[in-house]
Amino acid sequence: TVMSVLSFQDVSEREEYAAEALVPGMLRPTTRDLRLRDGRTYRMSIRRTPEGGTVIQLTDLTEAIQRAELLEKAQRAAEAASAAKSQFLSSMTHELRTPFNAIVGFAQLLYRDKKEPLSDRQRQRVDQILKGAEHLLHLIDDVLDLSHIEAGGISMSTEGVEVAEVLDGVIEALQPAAEDAGVMLL
Repeated sequence: TVMSVLSFQDVSEREEYAAEALVPGMLRPTTRDLRLRDGRTYRMSIRRTPEGGTVIQLTDLTEAIQRAELLEKAQRAAEAASAAKSQFLSSMTHELRTPFNAIVGFAQLLYRDKKEPLSDRQRQRVDQILKGAEHLLHLIDDVLDLSHIEAGGISMSTEGVEVAEVLDGVIEALQPAAEDAGVMLL
């Protein structure tokens, strides 16, 4: 029988199906989703014709349901991956700050040492360390901001940037390495 191949969540669903779908002489149209024991799902629409006949239309929903389940699973996985990435970025930026603070602290100690003052060349190098550290701090903050933005915790605004200032900073940061390599930066 039809009832033996169907799968019902509970007894009340089975009884409701029997009361609505299997009653001879049913006058109103009925639509039900049927789950078969083999895992397939059909949408069954039953309606009476004016001549007294019955039209039953079965639509296989199995693939559509499977696609929806796969899509939902993929979405949950993507959300979990995004949350893990945001957590990693946040954790990483905090972990970078500890050695970063040590570098800045020791560079500042060298710079301020009154017992053994730095030569002009050493002072220039410590200045480069401090400028590089400031740039690194901005990068760390940017990564932390990115993780907050992705988590929906920060709003963004567009601001103008002086390109010449940025390029001057890059040249200044790279100048010592360029000199050591015999390269001239313009």
